[in-house]
Amino acid sequence: MAKIGFVGMAFLTAAICCSTNYAFADGELKNVGQCMQTRILSILPRLQNFDDGGHFITYANGVMGFSYDMEPAIINSKSGDHVKLCLTSIPHGCPKHDARGKIYKAYNLRTHGVWELMDSQHMCGGA
Repeated sequence: MAKIGFVGMAFLTAAICCSTNYAFADGELKNVGQCMQTRILSILPRLQNFDDGGHFITYANGVMGFSYDMEPAIINSKSGDHVKLCLTSIPHGCPKHDARGKIYKAYNLRTHGVWELMDSQHMCGGA
């Protein structure tokens, strides 16, 4: 049996996670396990004037991601990179009209880096 390295494992995980619902257009992901190809619009520090305070990333399909840590896979990414973006979690029991807290996994198609971020700095019902 052949050895699978980290990059191979990332693609295997992507195939298992998102193989049935994969779209190649920008738009909204509504169901856990659903994926689409989009691209990175911007990568900024989460906190202004603090380069080590995490990331704020925006995608062409309107999804945003926030991290409190410096994600190596995001550091190696750049605006314009195409990514496979998968919805991995939707919170339950949230106040009406508070849709924060969805979690998305991104697979950078150029660097093969993988990261998972929440779409808000706080979970639904939070600050």
